Parts: sequence; structure tokens; C-alpha cells
Amino acid sequence: MRIEIQRDRQPRRDGFTLAETVIASAIVALMVMANLAAVYNMRILSEKDSERGIVSGFMQHYMELVKALPFDQVMPNQPISGLYSGASGTPRITLPAGSDWVNITQVSFQAFHPALIWITNRHPQMKVLIEIANVAGAAHDKHISMEVQWDAPLQVGPRLSQRLDLFR
Repeated sequence: MRIEIQRDRQPRRDGFTLAETVIASAIVALMVMANLAAVYNMRILSEKDSERGIVSGFMQHYMELVKALPFDQVMPNQPISGLYSGASGTPRITLPAGSDWVNITQVSFQAFHPALIWITNRHPQMKVLIEIANVAGAAHDKHISMEVQWDAPLQVGPRLSQRLDLFR
């Protein structure tokens, strides 16, 4: 006959040790931080994209009016349209002379394209160059190049810029 002796066993307590808990918490914290960094980065990229859309809309609006001008009126210091000639209290929007940067945070530009108010704090500026090709002493082609620059979000990195060309 065989006799088995059973020992008193302490009840088993399932759980995690302190080291396992610390390691798991560190991994979860790193994952949360990585997700927060990704969300923050996406927010900045979304803001840049929104600003590019505003600038693109402004540039298209401006160039469409320049495109609608008669060929001989596409000259520096000339209004881009009869609507924006400054007559009767309307804003005066012209083709700038020279290669100087023009501040587009002025009230006249915001009246011309109201969405510009959203990037006023980014200090947007534009430059418009007009190159005229002459054939037999007469103006044959005009190349209008427009560039807009503005500060990057959080002023980190170089100024953002966008360019649009028009050939007439």
C-alpha cells in the first residue's frame, strides 16, 4: 500500500512583478508619446497645406485678372483690373515695379482676397516680375512670374514659397 502525503500549499497568487509592470508602463508611455508626436506633426502639415491653398487661391485670382487685361496694359504700376484701380474707394491692386517684395497684409489685398487674413501673422510677401520679349521692335511675348513667400508654422525652417508663371 502506498501512502501519499499532501503538503499544505499556499494558494497561488497570479499577477505581475514590479519589474514587469515598469517595463510594460514604459512601453505604453513610448507608444503614447510616438502617437502624440505624429498627431502634432500632422497638425503642422495640415496647417501648411491650408496656407498653401490660401496662397494658391490668391495667386490664381491675381493672375486671372492679369490674364484678362489687354496685352498692352500688362505693365508695371498698372492696375490688374478696372475693379481694382483705386477709383471711387475701391482697393488699388497693381503690378509691382521692379523685383522688390511687396507686403500683402495690407487692407487693400485683404479686400481683394479675404482669405489672406488667415495668414497675416505669417508675414506674406509677393514679388511679380514682367519680362517682355520684343520682335521687330514690338512687344511680342510677356512672361509674368509671381512668387509669394510666408513664414513657416512655428517659424521653424525656411520661409515657405509658391510660384506661378503666366505667358502671354
